[in-house]
Amino acid sequence: MHYVEGILRMYHLLTILTLAAGVFFILLFPLLRKESTIFAYASVAAGIAIIIACLTIIL
Repeated sequence: MHYVEGILRMYHLLTILTLAAGVFFILLFPLLRKESTIFAYASVAAGIAIIIACLTIIL
């Protein structure tokens, strides 16, 4: 049973780290907007997609 708990904890940790990556993509928006508007909006779209995917996995 300890192996299953360890696998579930690692899976949960990876999900949280992926969720943090999605938030990071959204927070990059002000920095990227100065360079290129297209990349800035693409970064926000990628961040939102990652967050939705993580919430789907968690739920």
